[in-house]
Formats: sequence, structure tokens, C-alpha cells
Amino acid sequence: METPPNPPIPPKDDEPRKPAPPSVPAAKAPSPAPPATPAAVKAPASAAPAAVADDPLAEIPLFQGTPADLLKKLQAECEFVVYARGASIFEQGEFTADCYVVIEGAVGVYRIDHLGKFEQLALLPRHAWFGEMSALSNSPRTLTAICESELVAFKIPRHAFEKIYKDKRAPEFRKKIDEHYRQRVLQGLLKNMSLLRGLPDELLQRIGDSSLLEMAEPGVSVLKEGDPAKDFYVVRTGNLKVVTKGEDGREKLLTYLSDNS
Repeated sequence: METPPNPPIPPKDDEPRKPAPPSVPAAKAPSPAPPATPAAVKAPASAAPAAVADDPLAEIPLFQGTPADLLKKLQAECEFVVYARGASIFEQGEFTADCYVVIEGAVGVYRIDHLGKFEQLALLPRHAWFGEMSALSNSPRTLTAICESELVAFKIPRHAFEKIYKDKRAPEFRKKIDEHYRQRVLQGLLKNMSLLRGLPDELLQRIGDSSLLEMAEPGVSVLKEGDPAKDFYVVRTGNLKVVTKGEDGREKLLTYLSDNS
């Protein structure tokens, strides 16, 4: 006789029951993604043409027309300098001979009288240059240069300035320096000369426009006795010895000429 299977034993009330597995909802088709929003492209803080980025001197009028290899040599001998607002770059009467080009900012040019009073003569903006006369003549500063704002400048030592000024491959550089000299320095020089004092400004302008800036190394003759007298000279800076030949053929000193003679 077969024994019937044991009936299932119901769980006790205090025995935990296993939860039924959760039902998995049917998968839905993915919602279409929203259209992509293009990312904003931010321009560089100081966007500049590629030529300027490669050569920071390329856009400066003073150096335009100068061969690229000559500018590279110049940069190797110079430096970019930064000054705070109110800083003095050079002062009237000091013996420094560097030339400067304003890259960013502004420079005030002042004359100081015997009482110590400052008189502003010019406000030089971006790409202006100053200090070139002391760089050429190696004479004391005739004016004071003060930063009117934070300043970035290109500093050119005297030896480097002379090289590019005398280089025959940079005629435009020399031409700009000479024109600058006539406009900013020569007019004041002519007005203060006793020989020309009182002449109309129009005539002084014509004299200044037809004048040339010449440099002479120590020992070089500016003119010789017996040469045709066709030019008129003014000593801007330095000393000039005037001599003649005596009856014995020896050199005889007549006089010395100095600044503004």
C-alpha cells in the first residue's frame, strides 16, 4: 500500500518570507536627444595678426621697412621693460643713453626749470619713441620722462641704436629719426639761437625742414679749410675744434664750439 506524499508545511508566522521577484517593465524606446547646443568660442584676450605675434616690432611705424633679419638682431640686443604709473624712466641731466619705444601705455615728457617746476611738453602715446638724441650723441638728458600709466616699453641700448641708425639697409629708420628730430627738437633749438631769434615761425619751419642730422666721430673733419662754403652748421651736442693752418704750416687753434653753437 503506497504512502501518500506529505502535504506542504505552511510557514510559521515568525519565519520571514522571501519576496517575490519584482516585475520588470517592458523596455521603452529611447526618447530622442535634444539638439546639441554649440559651445561658445572665446576670442583671445589680445588677438593680434600672426605677423605681430611672431615679431612684436612689425606693427611699430618706426621699424616698418626694416629688414626682418635686422629686426631680429636688434631684439637680441634689446629688452621689453615694464614700469608702474608715476615711475621716472630718466631724468633731466642724467647720463643715460637708451632709447625707448612705447608698446602699451603713455609717457609724459617734462622740462624742469631752475626752480624745480615741471612743465609738460608732450604726452607720448602707444608706438611713440623717445630718448633717441641721447642714444645718438651720448649726451646728458635734456628732459624728464615719467609714466602717465602702467607702461610696457621696448628699450634700445645706445650701441644697438647706433647700429641700426647707421645700417644702409634701414634707410627708413634713419629717415624717421631725422624727421622726428627736426619736428621735436630742431624747431626749439632754432628758436633759441641768438642768430635766428625773432624770425617768423614760417621761416624757421623752412630752415628746419631743409636741415639734416649728422653724426661725427671724434677726430673726423666736419669741413676743411678751402672747401666751398655751402652749408651752415649748428652743434647740437658735443665739442667742435676750429683750427687753421699757420704760415709755418702747423695747425693753429682758433676756438672751441660746444652745445647749441
